Amino acid sequence: MSPRFSITLPATPASRMVARIEAAALSASNLPEAGGLVDEYNQSDLRQVLACPYQVIYRLESDQIVVLTVIHSARQLPDLV
Repeated sequence: MSPRFSITLPATPASRMVARIEAAALSASNLPEAGGLVDEYNQSDLRQVLACPYQVIYRLESDQIVVLTVIHSARQLPDLV
C-alpha cells in the first residue's frame, strides 16, 4: 500500500474573498427574501447580499435564486434587464 500524502496550501487573500462570496450566495439561497432590494434597478425580484467590497445580485424565482452578477461595489452596476 502506498503512503497517502496531504498538502495544505495557505489561504490567500483571493481564496478567502471567494469563500466570502460563496458564503453570501449560500446565505441568499437559504433566506432569499432577506437580501436587500437593489435600489438602482427598482425591481422587487432583484435582491443583493454583500460580501464587502462585493455585491452578489440575484433574481428571486419560484424555487431558487439565480445569481446575475458579482460586482465590486465601487463599479457601476450593469444593465440586467
